[in-house]
Amino acid sequence: MSQYSEQWLYSLWFKETRFYAIELSQDIFSHWIVTCTWGRYKTQGAGQSKTMECDDYDQALEIYHQEQTRRLKRGYVMQQENSQIEES
Repeated sequence: MSQYSEQWLYSLWFKETRFYAIELSQDIFSHWIVTCTWGRYKTQGAGQSKTMECDDYDQALEIYHQEQTRRLKRGYVMQQENSQIEES
């Protein structure tokens, strides 16, 4: 089990006219997943996305942090980060 409390995470990134959102959450079967959504800012929510199912929370957290690091290296700026998001 993770040394961190298992919580849902969300971060929103921007670069010029582009956005990138990263979400760590659980699906309806309680599997940990990381969902990345990206596209043009004015069409936020209508871009592309990919979802990665993880073996456990630690693996999901590692992928979440890797995606955040990748955004920083590519010049994105984090505009919002929630350490706990509401379950749907």
